[in-house]
Amino acid sequence: MLRGVHIPSHKKWKLLLLALILVQRIHDLVGPLTITKGFVTPELNKQLKGKPQNQHLYGEAVDYTVVKDGKIDYEAMETSLAYVKSTLSPAVGECVEHRDPEGRLFMVHLSLPDHRRCGVFSVRRYRNDG
Repeated sequence: MLRGVHIPSHKKWKLLLLALILVQRIHDLVGPLTITKGFVTPELNKQLKGKPQNQHLYGEAVDYTVVKDGKIDYEAMETSLAYVKSTLSPAVGECVEHRDPEGRLFMVHLSLPDHRRCGVFSVRRYRNDG
């Protein structure tokens, strides 16, 4: 249960895979991660204006940042991203970089390979200019 929300068993297994294969390895490299988004219900996805096929709905995606002393650790974020690209890419379906107007990496979205899509590792960049 997550705040009174039932998570089906097949989604729990995907969340466990995310935690063991991706999140724990990144944590071991750079230290504690702040998970900004994990599993979402259809209702929450709608409130967040998420896409209808959002992988967070299936327990297949996680968004994270690294915060130290109350601030984003940009160096640790870049280290984690380089590690994902060089080492974890076989276990990742999609890696989305979120950067601020100065080009600093402040959040990473990772998902498991998705049978609903091509299943090829891809990297996208978003710049938050607002």
